[in-house]
Order: sequence, then structure tokens, then C-alpha cells
Amino acid sequence: MLSALRFLTLCLVAGVVLPVQLSADPPREEDGQKSPSAVPAEKCQLSATLTYYCTVRRSQDLHPVLFDFHNVSCTERQQVADHKLPTLPKSPRYRDVGIAGYHFADWSEGQASPHTQNRTQVELSKTATTISATGWLEKASCSKNPSEENAVQETLWQAAVVPEVQFIEDEGHQESAAAEAVIDVHRRASAILTLHSSCADAHELSLQYSVAPITKDAAQAPVYTSPVLNGDQAGHDDRVEDSESIHARWSRRSAKGNTTLRITIARPGGN
Repeated sequence: MLSALRFLTLCLVAGVVLPVQLSADPPREEDGQKSPSAVPAEKCQLSATLTYYCTVRRSQDLHPVLFDFHNVSCTERQQVADHKLPTLPKSPRYRDVGIAGYHFADWSEGQASPHTQNRTQVELSKTATTISATGWLEKASCSKNPSEENAVQETLWQAAVVPEVQFIEDEGHQESAAAEAVIDVHRRASAILTLHSSCADAHELSLQYSVAPITKDAAQAPVYTSPVLNGDQAGHDDRVEDSESIHARWSRRSAKGNTTLRITIARPGGN
């Protein structure tokens, strides 16, 4: 101990400066925080679907309706009439459904329509909902056979008639779009999605969008899915919570058929 004190005293008297190495602890991160370079970028997927309807004129053949007239009288002509009421296509999306025409189909295999025997005159007619056949059948051909019994060849008119229906259908279509957005240093993210409707008379437009986090380069289950929104006119949808707010704004459909949707995400702490 005395020798050490003597050594220090001699150093001070002689003006000798001893080198001292100082070490500083590296800056410590505050609990729960990382340096900006170490924070991975937060990503989310913004997606939307546009549903709309186009007017399409349709034509459809129905199942054949059958007309089968017979006259077995040997003495009298017979007046005939029959009216068929085919089952027309029905749907909430169909309108102006009606019979526009008709054509004959084979009465049976190898037997064309109309299939007739003896003299007949039958005409077809239609309304928007019915097919009718009216006319007359001449008396049957009758003769006596050797046993004095009447041999009757009946008069007949048979036909299978196919109703041709026309109607207007509001045909449904969907267009989807998605984009990846990154939460920036201002705690915000946004994307613009353009959704195109393909027909000039697109109507009953509706929008629905969702926000989903992306982890390991894969979109997860949505954290928010909007209600179905009216896309026939410009509008907005807002969801505000303590942890996050989501704002959507969309335009009315343009002359080129485009609906533009802008989605913005904001989190507390941004500016």
C-alpha cells in the first residue's frame, strides 16, 4: 500500500500524465421501442369489388306444346280450337317477357309437324303468353267392309309447336381490384383503386371494400369490411376507432365507365 502511494506521489511531482481509457455504454432503446431503421414496414392490402348490372336482350326456345285434333264422324265436319299457356321464364332480373314467335318441331321421330290425315284447315296464332290453334277437320273417310261394318279412317291434325320467347335480363357483373399500401412515418397509408364497368348502360352499382394486414407477404383476414355501398353516385364511408380510422371516398361512374375509390388509413400519432 505504501509503495503504491509513493508511486502516485512521484508521478504527480514529476508531472507524468497517466492515460485513462473511458468507455460509454451504447445508447439504450426505450422499452417497447426500436430505432427507426429496425422497425419493419407495416403493410396492408386494400381491396374492393364493384357489382353492377347490364341490360341484355335474350331469346329462348321453350318446350314444345302439343296440339292433337281428331274427327271420327263419318257425317260431320268438326270445328277445333285449343289454347296453350306455356310456362314463361321467371326471375327478378327478367322483364318484358313474352312470346315473340314459334316454329314446328317433329311430332314424333320421323314424323314432321303438322301431321295430317284427310282434309284439314288449322291455323296457329299467338299472344305474349299463349299459343292457339283453331280451324276445322273434315269428316272421316268411311266405307263398308265385306262384313257390312263401317271402316273409318279418322281425320286428324297433330303438331308440336315450339314457342320462341324474348325478354330483357339485367345481367350481373363484378369487377375487383386490390393494392398494397405501406404505413408511412406519418402513420398513414392510402391507395386509389379504379373499378371499370364494361357496359354503357351499367346500373344499380354497389361497392364493397376491405382492409387486411399483410404478414410474411400474405394478406390475412380483413380487419374491416365495409357494408354494401351505393355506387350510383359519389359518396364516402368512415370508420373511426381509437386504434385506427379508415376513410373511403368514391366518385360517380365516369363517361368511360370508371369508378374511382380512394381508401385512407390513419393511426394515432401521425400528422
